[in-house]
Amino acid sequence: MPTIKEKLQLIRELICFTETGKTGKINETASKHGYKQSNFSKMLKQLENELKLTLLTRLSTGVVLTNDGKQIFEMLLIRPMPKKSA
Repeated sequence: MPTIKEKLQLIRELICFTETGKTGKINETASKHGYKQSNFSKMLKQLENELKLTLLTRLSTGVVLTNDGKQIFEMLLIRPMPKKSA
């Protein structure tokens, strides 16, 4: 059973992944959230290892979401709840 600390770390990793998916830039996203780029990259890699999925393709110009990454990204996006019809 994961500890609260481990659960919070997973949430942090998912937030970082989602923000990176929006920008396509690890360095820019890391800086925006107060992380060193190297630590931020390690956090993203740790998430990929935990999920046993490759979420991002790393390029010299930034990152792009893999097919698995796109699916996870879409699931994590917060959308308004649909209004119930009367």
